[in-house]
Formats: sequence, structure tokens, C-alpha cells
Amino acid sequence: MFLRELGEYDRALEIYKGLVTRNPDNSNFYDAVIRLHNMTKTDLDDVLQFYDEYAEAHPKADVPRRVPLLIATGTEAVEISAQNFRNPQSCRTSIKTLNRREKNV
Repeated sequence: MFLRELGEYDRALEIYKGLVTRNPDNSNFYDAVIRLHNMTKTDLDDVLQFYDEYAEAHPKADVPRRVPLLIATGTEAVEISAQNFRNPQSCRTSIKTLNRREKNV
């Protein structure tokens, strides 16, 4: 985030997107890209779209499929769950994530 503080927003965004490409299972990199886009959880549609784009670009990565389960609600959560449950490995991870989420509520 040092580059952002220097006003080099585009360069910082480029670096973090490169890091996501290099390690698509690191949730910290996704969070940084969202912060650099000035997204907040109130922009839920934008955040979900961002994760959807990266899930398509990195089909073996769990993070862009799992994190939306934690932030989506209502019909969006049902749709995301249905997509995740088509993949058995992702399904197992998603169920673990949802169980942890319910225990923390």
C-alpha cells in the first residue's frame, strides 16, 4: 500500500493484480485490490463481480469462490452456493467455511 500513499494508484493496482495471478489463493491480495478500487462491503455487487471475474480467470483457486459465500446474502448467496457445489473439492471447502461462519454468529 506504500505506492498508494505516494499517489501511484495505478502502479499499486498493477502489482497487486500480478500478485493475485501469481498466487490466486492468497485472500490478502484480493482485499488489497478491492481497497485500491475504493470498494467497500456496501458495494456488494461490485465486490461480487470482482471475485467472479477472478474465479473465471483462476478456476482452480478457492479464494475467489469462497469469500463471496462470506459476504453474500439472500438470493446471491444461494446462487453462489449452487455454483460452488458443482465442484466437489470446492464444495468441501465451502461447507467448512459456512460452518465456521455459523459458529461465529
